[in-house]
Amino acid sequence: MITILSLIEKGYANWNNAKVLMEVADTLETLNRLNFALTFAKRAIELEPAASYEPYLTWSFVCFRSAEVPDEQGQKALEDGYAATKSAVSRAWMAAVAKTDEDADQWLEEAKQDESFDAQAAIANAYSWRRKTNDAYQVLKTFPERFSNEGQPEWGSYCGMLMYLKQTGMDQDLERDVLPVIHKLLEVHPELPSNYNLLMRYHTVMGNHEAAREAALRCLAMFPDDETTMYTLAGIYEKLGDIETAKHWCSRAIGAKHSYVGARIRLAGYYEQDGNVELADSLMEEIPVVNPLYKFGSVRLAVYRLKRGKEEEAISLFREVYPTLQPWEQASVAGNEQGKELLQKSGLA
Repeated sequence: MITILSLIEKGYANWNNAKVLMEVADTLETLNRLNFALTFAKRAIELEPAASYEPYLTWSFVCFRSAEVPDEQGQKALEDGYAATKSAVSRAWMAAVAKTDEDADQWLEEAKQDESFDAQAAIANAYSWRRKTNDAYQVLKTFPERFSNEGQPEWGSYCGMLMYLKQTGMDQDLERDVLPVIHKLLEVHPELPSNYNLLMRYHTVMGNHEAAREAALRCLAMFPDDETTMYTLAGIYEKLGDIETAKHWCSRAIGAKHSYVGARIRLAGYYEQDGNVELADSLMEEIPVVNPLYKFGSVRLAVYRLKRGKEEEAISLFREVYPTLQPWEQASVAGNEQGKELLQKSGLA
């Protein structure tokens, strides 16, 4: 059993061990404990700046995901990683977040000179991030013939992409090409929550919700305070038609991480369905208080207020938070019917 607290304690107990710090930072980033992940990644870099690209990647991922850190710092982390290690992996990830296609193409061509598994996996990820799904697939589909080290964590990217393609309608034999790889990853790395998430996702994509439930419970047996898995389990129970148990797991997720906006929104939706509008309102109105830095959560609250007939309050909140969103978040709002309505009513369209 691994808890978030035990991982944090392990990091501080190994404050002068760069390898352990890198591993702890990576797992904490997966478990959404971004501040601690950043602390340990930076310490690993301080100890051995040229030893590995991995802590630089963790640093950059934290920046891209955290509402507290500008995206520019994530790009700088990748640049620093490449300067320190000259790694093709760092170069590929720089391409993934490049501001222009010209830079991305140039850096990907450089990265392609490295035919190692790590570099090729990063190249596939870069194509995926730039929404060039077919290019990513062309790289990934060669992996079974080119590489035999299925135990490396980067094989998770291969599994994730093939499952995504299956969901988009592409013909993929996941039972043959993905499930054995996931089992191998779990065998070699039972300490990585991302591998359990792959198994949950596989069964969900295949429509086997009972197996997905068992995979989620297996994950929680190893990581008992992983609120993301609790949230996922709530969704699985919803698909199984057990809304009361879904509510339970949403509540557990909020208890494990009080700032969890997604769990509040899902739980409020369950209460709305029950006609318990007072509880739904209470949960939604908590969002800006429990997670004030997550501005997209406030957008969700504005949408909720509009639906509840509180148009003036909805528009006021939307005008306040919309200009603070990241460009991709604004694009998401503009692509949603309720978001478009708020944009028009607030005069921001």
